Amino acid sequence: YVLDGCHHDLLEDLPPSKPKSEIIRLKKVELCKVASMMKRHILCY
Repeated sequence: YVLDGCHHDLLEDLPPSKPKSEIIRLKKVELCKVASMMKRHILCY
């Protein structure tokens, strides 16, 4: 999985203090951890 070019609905839910570009650069594992904590799905295409 490459997160560049991925869209996920976590972006709107994460704290505004964290820039979206930084979120996009998160490793897949970290992103999945956040997603599972928030019970949200990551949508990639």
